[in-house]
Amino acid sequence: MSIGGAGYCADCYNRMTEDLMGLEHVDHPRLTVSFDVDGRARAFDVERLIFGDVVSWTAREQGAESGFEFNVTGPVDEDPADALSRLYEKVDRCLSVRSAELGEVPEDLKNAVWPHAVWRGDRHLGLSEGSFGRLTVDGAGDLALVIDGELVTGREFLDMLHSYEGFTLRWQIVDPSDDPTAAMPPLAGE
Repeated sequence: MSIGGAGYCADCYNRMTEDLMGLEHVDHPRLTVSFDVDGRARAFDVERLIFGDVVSWTAREQGAESGFEFNVTGPVDEDPADALSRLYEKVDRCLSVRSAELGEVPEDLKNAVWPHAVWRGDRHLGLSEGSFGRLTVDGAGDLALVIDGELVTGREFLDMLHSYEGFTLRWQIVDPSDDPTAAMPPLAGE
């Protein structure tokens, strides 16, 4: 955080903001662990930032440059335990859903064409129905997606869509604090 040209860590920024607003200081757990759909433990750093009368709580996957990231927001006077509960529930809910098909490829099929898939070594990563991902920027500064904790470049994403040529693509951009697993609203006339 930079205020008036001075840089502050998130904790210092929050303490300064709490003091200015006459709020109690909030200490919170800095780490949470949750299990994904494959039973793999994933550790998340938990961060809290105050923005006026709103508090943003974020869980970022540890050790993953472009891994999972989840966010919830709430009023500044919300009980931190309630906000953290909502964040943990969102992490668990989103990790329990697979947005991509990830699988080992049998040796005799390694040269076959795999529609809607990109390669990750000997594994393929393909879109599933109702997929969701987080927009980000890759190491080269190009737009990319994080799908199931895996960085997918813009080119790879387009390759994944190639086998759907002629189909209609329906998308929805959702605020990071909203639930990406929620059903899309119906189209006009549906």
